Amino acid sequence: MKNWKKTVVASALALSLSLPLSVNAAETFPDVGSAFKDEISYLSSRDIIQGLTNGTFGVDEPVTRLQTVIMLIRELRVILGNDPDPGFTDMKKGHAYYSYVAKLVDMGVIQGKIAKDGSRYFDANGNLTRGEMAIILTKAYDIPLYRIDYNFKDVPATMSNQKNISALANAGITVGYPNKTFKPYSAITRQEFAGLYARTLDRDFNKYNLQFIPEDYLEMPRPKTVWLTEQQGDEQEQLLLQKINDYRTENGVHKLTINNRLEEMATLINRIGTQFIPIGNYSTTDSILYEQLFGEKLAVPIDAFAALGPLDEAFDSSVFSFSPNLLNAEQYQISIEFGQYIDGSEGWTIMLTPSF
Repeated sequence: MKNWKKTVVASALALSLSLPLSVNAAETFPDVGSAFKDEISYLSSRDIIQGLTNGTFGVDEPVTRLQTVIMLIRELRVILGNDPDPGFTDMKKGHAYYSYVAKLVDMGVIQGKIAKDGSRYFDANGNLTRGEMAIILTKAYDIPLYRIDYNFKDVPATMSNQKNISALANAGITVGYPNKTFKPYSAITRQEFAGLYARTLDRDFNKYNLQFIPEDYLEMPRPKTVWLTEQQGDEQEQLLLQKINDYRTENGVHKLTINNRLEEMATLINRIGTQFIPIGNYSTTDSILYEQLFGEKLAVPIDAFAALGPLDEAFDSSVFSFSPNLLNAEQYQISIEFGQYIDGSEGWTIMLTPSF
């Protein structure tokens, strides 16, 4: 996919976003109750979502596919124009929002539908379904798909957007309904969309305190999250091992070698941790996991700690916080596991032991 978030903000739109509203926007909508009131106010204050011409918000009215595109473009602040024609029969050049749709198609965020005659159309006035919403948000904001499968009763593993729906649940954006359904084919209402969109954009609304845009939403440029492959992650682990061994050598301590059992433990700990959110640095010596994995008691101590951030930051924080562990001459073996949290940040689990 193109690195589409590295764009220049249109000055007029940036100005409109930087001017706060003097009145709580949701309070001006007579049909907005306590449900999603703050979320609607947040989106209204950023000029992402607006009310209807009759002065109401239309809380229970469905969101159309075109309305969704307009809201996404307002928030993403990408430059419009010069995008390939998506070839939709109902969205041709000259349409007021043709450039909006063409941009999101080129970004890979939306796609059209296939008519019986084989032609492609966008269905601009069609209602956005909850399942379509999951696809759009995960693609627009780089929300990772391959985490824990969330077991909604009406979202089988065979459903094409099952991973997208699970991703929203893992990201603290949706919890579904009390009966453990998601209703993927139901039209999403305007207030429901406002709730889910606000949970994507601002951690104050998010169940896990996550957000998928920079802290400063007027920041230029907005970087796209880089998700490393497993091979790239393995390469990062080798580089960190080299830095740690160089550090030990400089301080007159022998180098460490990889311990396969520690690797298995570190992989499990890291994968569990990175399913969710960064938890900060920690240090522990715990034999329970070892006993559960290998069916025997641990005969030697294990020092385990975690670090956050890219390679250099992880090394620096490890040296700063855990230097006695890293320079312990009684330690001979190590494991390092790299992973990425659901917000794209990088996390490491490092384990040391004298030997097995």
